[in-house]
Amino acid sequence: MNEKKYVIAMDQGTTSSRCILFDRQGEIRGAAQKEFPQIYPQPGWVEHDPGDIWSTQMGVAMEAMQKAGAQSGEIAAIGITNQRETTLVWDAATGKPVCNAIVWQCRRTADRIDRLRRDGMEESIRQKTGLIPDAYFSASKLEWILDNVPGIRARAERGELRFGTVDSWLIWNLTGGRVHATDYTNASRTMLFDIHKLRWDQELLDYPVPKTILQPLVENAITHGLQESRRIPGHLCIRIERQKHRTIRISILDDGVGMKDFSRIPESRSGHGFGISNVSSRLFLLYGPSFGLDFQKNTPEGTVAIVRIPIPESGV
Repeated sequence: MNEKKYVIAMDQGTTSSRCILFDRQGEIRGAAQKEFPQIYPQPGWVEHDPGDIWSTQMGVAMEAMQKAGAQSGEIAAIGITNQRETTLVWDAATGKPVCNAIVWQCRRTADRIDRLRRDGMEESIRQKTGLIPDAYFSASKLEWILDNVPGIRARAERGELRFGTVDSWLIWNLTGGRVHATDYTNASRTMLFDIHKLRWDQELLDYPVPKTILQPLVENAITHGLQESRRIPGHLCIRIERQKHRTIRISILDDGVGMKDFSRIPESRSGHGFGISNVSSRLFLLYGPSFGLDFQKNTPEGTVAIVRIPIPESGV
């Protein structure tokens, strides 16, 4: 069994994902950061692709580990800090998001907050949550998703969906969908959490938000679960290593254990970088802007990249 030498700190922010690897003495042994796209569907609206949040966070974690020469078995724990209030909803069975994440900056629900004030809810919300009603917080964003993405409210009421802030989304994916949870501090930014009783408030849930979609509440410094998978919902994570003699080695990231060697094939040039074809009869990869490049490092032996590839409906 490998000695547990390191702790990973994940910092998932609004414009970038960062990771720092610390050793037992608290010294930094590896660090990486990667920006990801901001989506502006219309003025005042801000969204993130949940796949970008997850894949860039895993990409910088792998880069930090590589810089330190760390193996997955040497990681003692993973800690998470994250952008707050940003709201995600995903399928409980597949982990696939039902829409883009609505970012804390988004003002699309400002009119809904105005109606809450007119309905006399402002003081009750302030007393229970410690917050002044605002579109900044998660509650109105979640309600917007439930009411504006077709069929989603009915699915939520049947218990088929999960809501989360970014910490919940990362924990869900890190544990392979085994753990749906948030801590009190993230919950306190949803405008649905009673900060005095430390629980979701039923009156505020009459917002209306189905309780079946909400995550259990836990303390901050606990073990949420074991890291289960590096998979990104709806994608394969593939390591591409361009070696000497124009040969490419492809490895599929497998369940947090490591790499499964997939193929060694000749490199074919393309306008964007290098292309890979004939990996199997049903997979063609072109490394370039059409796919998510999560990590790239040039070494004397060649180029290593972690690439996020959409899985076709028929599978791979």
